[in-house]
Amino acid sequence: RTRIHPLFEGTKTKKSLIQRLPLQRGKGKFKSHKKNAVVVNIKYLDLLPEGTTVDLKTLIKRGIVVKDIGQINVKILGEGELSKKLVVKLPTSETAAQKIKKAGGQVIKG
Repeated sequence: RTRIHPLFEGTKTKKSLIQRLPLQRGKGKFKSHKKNAVVVNIKYLDLLPEGTTVDLKTLIKRGIVVKDIGQINVKILGEGELSKKLVVKLPTSETAAQKIKKAGGQVIKG
């Protein structure tokens, strides 16, 4: 006797399990290696002393952002209020940039 094909179900009317499942291309393997940006709100920048230059090194040193393996992307968002003049050298949202400028600070694209 010969072996029966592993997908054989005994009748012509049934579809095999593999044929019934939808094809899901790319599911499970080879996920994108892109890291999402770490979000920092303005209310946390208000904890820094006035006149501070806010960049990635400053945020890691002050413990606002945890240092991770690989490159870290940080974006400043506008939740909260800012009462100090700061120089921000990170990507910001429009509302965050408006609040920083309203407090007398600067936003340097970089």
